[in-house]
Amino acid sequence: MTTEEITETPETTTIASYNPIEAGLAKLRDRYQGATYEVTTTGGMQDAVAARAELRDLRVKLEATRKKIKAPALERCRLIDSEAKRITAELRKLEDPIDEQIKAEQKRKKAAKEEKERAEREQREAEAAAKLAEQKAELERQQKLLEEERKRQAEQLRLEQEKLAAERAEQERQQREERARIERVEAEKRAEFRAERKRLEQERAAAELEAEKRAAELAELERKKIEAERDELRAEQERLDAERREREAAERKAAEERAAKEAAERAEREAEEQRQRAEAEQKEIEHATLLGAALEVCARFADWGVADTLEARKLAAAVAREAGAGVEATKGAA
Repeated sequence: MTTEEITETPETTTIASYNPIEAGLAKLRDRYQGATYEVTTTGGMQDAVAARAELRDLRVKLEATRKKIKAPALERCRLIDSEAKRITAELRKLEDPIDEQIKAEQKRKKAAKEEKERAEREQREAEAAAKLAEQKAELERQQKLLEEERKRQAEQLRLEQEKLAAERAEQERQQREERARIERVEAEKRAEFRAERKRLEQERAAAELEAEKRAAELAELERKKIEAERDELRAEQERLDAERREREAAERKAAEERAAKEAAERAEREAEEQRQRAEAEQKEIEHATLLGAALEVCARFADWGVADTLEARKLAAAVAREAGAGVEATKGAA
């Protein structure tokens, strides 16, 4: 393929000098695009070298043409750039002094603004620091007042607790003394009862001939006496209980005014439990005393030979009922 054959194609490009090469591109594509050569053979290698030489020659010719037609354009560009640079320098001579004045003023305004902002910022920081110091001082003052108030309340609570403990100790001492007094009275009553019982036994021993009648009479008298003594003891106990309740009520009221509600309720509960225990103990003592006396009388019936009499059986039944009633009362008190 020759150059003359390429220029015969009617195809053109926007650069007229490239038209001859552009016109032969279609034919070159048909011949060489995707072509393979048997380069392992002499003929195939020669065909490949010839094809490459043809395409390389066209490429070198295109590069030479490009440089040739571009040289005037490059010279024109250099002239344009040089003239623009000269005119720009002249304009800068006129523009730069004005620009320097503007920038100087802008710099001055910026510096003044920054100085003003710095002064305002320092003033705000100083005011904030002063306010913070004032708040800190006020907080410390309030904390000091709170600490003093806490100490005062703690001391007041300690004094009240000590006073309450002393009053409670005094109340317990009085309760112990009252229980001891009641126990002494009960012991005296029991001693009197034992002495009286012994005297009655001696009298019954001297009157064995009238054992049945005397036993019934003595049993009745004994029962009435025991009931009277029991009523007397009960009345005395009720009076003591009333006095103790009044005293405890007054003490609880005073304690309630000085201490918390919980301490008052505990004192009242302890007083109530103490009263119930005292009543239970009193009932047990009364029941044991009466039952013992009645059992001793019944035990004497056999010695007197009147155990099978109607009066003896009635008395034994009454004793059994009294014993049952005492057991129920004890259970109820428990």
